[in-house]
Amino acid sequence: MERIPLTNDQPSSPLPRPGPHADADAERVHQQELLERQAVELELQAQELQRQVEELAQANEALRAAQAETAAEHRRTLDAIEARLRQASQLDAALAAVPVALAIIDRDLRYIKVNATTATMTAWPIEAHTGRTLREINPQLAPELEAMMRRVIETGEPVTGFHVVRPTPHARGGKIDIVMQMAPFYDADGAIAGLCSTATDVTEWRAFNEQLARTQQVETAGRLAAGIAHDFNNLLTIIGSYCDLMLLELPAGAPHRPDVEEIRGAADRATTLARRMLSTASHHAVAPKPVDLRSVVLGAVDILEQAARKKVRLVFDCPDDAGVVTADPTQLEQVLLNLVINAVDAMPDGGTVTVAARAVTFDAAQRVRTGDLDAGAYAELTVGDTGSGMPPETLARIFEPFFTTKP
Repeated sequence: MERIPLTNDQPSSPLPRPGPHADADAERVHQQELLERQAVELELQAQELQRQVEELAQANEALRAAQAETAAEHRRTLDAIEARLRQASQLDAALAAVPVALAIIDRDLRYIKVNATTATMTAWPIEAHTGRTLREINPQLAPELEAMMRRVIETGEPVTGFHVVRPTPHARGGKIDIVMQMAPFYDADGAIAGLCSTATDVTEWRAFNEQLARTQQVETAGRLAAGIAHDFNNLLTIIGSYCDLMLLELPAGAPHRPDVEEIRGAADRATTLARRMLSTASHHAVAPKPVDLRSVVLGAVDILEQAARKKVRLVFDCPDDAGVVTADPTQLEQVLLNLVINAVDAMPDGGTVTVAARAVTFDAAQRVRTGDLDAGAYAELTVGDTGSGMPPETLARIFEPFFTTKP
């Protein structure tokens, strides 16, 4: 094999030029590299997306937990509000049932809240009190009470057992008798924010105590009258016995016999009065039984006429159907006698006393001076006169057995 040496003088052969296949391979490599880079980028994007998804899931879980906690807090708040409303409703119901007037008043002496008893006592609706002062609600009670309220607010010292009696247009009888308690209440900072006031209407209670005291006085007077009546009756027995002995010795037509007979008659009448005093003073002497009212009245005509003066005219109006009642006839006669004597004393210049009895029927319950009467049939006994009448303080005590206006 012949070797041909290479020299610089000999032209070199040109390098082969890339063909179409080489370009395609390079393009494929380039595309492959692009795809790989895109794959890496997509992988990175997928990882980022996964991270974001996990974060969103965590955020969503936290949100659900927060929503659950918020819902639970709302439920607890609603439960607390409902509990407070129930407590407020129960408190309002309790305040409405309390028979004591309760009022909450601010530092400006304006009502904040009152209960139903206060509204009844003042005759103002409950809601009408809010924002108003005592002077607007009840000007008659305001002067003295406002001074006491300001003292409580300024000093912080409560008031107990404060008794007030003042004219009150809305009260029965035109006045009200109350006992009040006042105490301050404080705000969150410990400052006095106002006062709580309670008022108890003791008008009926005081009237009852006064009636009880009068009843005890009557019982004492009754025991005294019973003792006196016993002794008086013993003296009358002696007088009557001596009159009987004298009448046995005085023949008919003797000049002094009419005088002795008059003494004997007076003794008999005094004995009857003593017996009636004992009946009134002693509960054991009362003997109720069915009696005809008309017969009792007409049976007392003689003694009533003796009690009347010549200038006083007695009129009796008792129909046959006046009615049968269960009563002690002696007590009925005593009532008539007392009323007629009082009527006669009230007419020193003369007049007319009318004693009437009649049957009455009430279709509905009636309110009378001595109490309440149910519907039904009753017998009515009245004594009227043309005298000057009685003042209110005397009228209030006319049913006391031993009460008298005589000197």
